[in-house]
Amino acid sequence: MRGNYLRERVGPQREEEPGEGVAARYSGRVTGKTMQLTVTLAHSGETIGDFRLTHGRAGRLHKCQ
Repeated sequence: MRGNYLRERVGPQREEEPGEGVAARYSGRVTGKTMQLTVTLAHSGETIGDFRLTHGRAGRLHKCQ
């Protein structure tokens, strides 16, 4: 699936400063209760990350500095 990816900057960001996203491709699969998701930038082919989500379990998120 195609979409946009928005890198956040360090520190607070105002709502009126949404920033600009870049074209990205979201791909993955669902097996049982688990979804594997990969985010790849369209122009460079850089993989932003691989994410694993499990239905019914809380996710662990952290903001990089």
